[in-house]
Amino acid sequence: DQSVHIRPEANANVVLSGHGGKAVVTCRALGVFISSLTLSQTGGDKSLRGRETVRAVSVFEGSLTITKCTVWSERGIGVMVADRGSLVVKQCVLEGNGKCALLSSDGGNLTCEGSEIKANRMYGIVCQSGGKAVVTCNNICNNHAVGVLVHRPGA
Repeated sequence: DQSVHIRPEANANVVLSGHGGKAVVTCRALGVFISSLTLSQTGGDKSLRGRETVRAVSVFEGSLTITKCTVWSERGIGVMVADRGSLVVKQCVLEGNGKCALLSSDGGNLTCEGSEIKANRMYGIVCQSGGKAVVTCNNICNNHAVGVLVHRPGA
């Protein structure tokens, strides 16, 4: 088994934080699992868009599963998946992100289930430009624009 598991010791409160617009986690490997952590990102240029957008977590290739985590980006996106990346989000809280909680774009594959996606400054989940998403059994509420935005599907 070549997978990588990142998780705290029992009952530990662990926060991984990034500043200045840099992602806290960038996944480029298959079989990466992160559980029971807080991933927070602050700073960066909030005017950036698309793949240049500030974000806490990036998955452009490989596969990442995030379980029971809290993910937050002050000025951007909680988690972005694109290209050959695959992302599974389970039982997470993505709240108060500067743009949206989750973005699937340009061939990225997103599965999100059993998560809280709320009070993000724009959207809860965005699927655009050839991104794919399966979204089941989530609480998506109180986002400032819409909860789920699907646009430019084949762009």
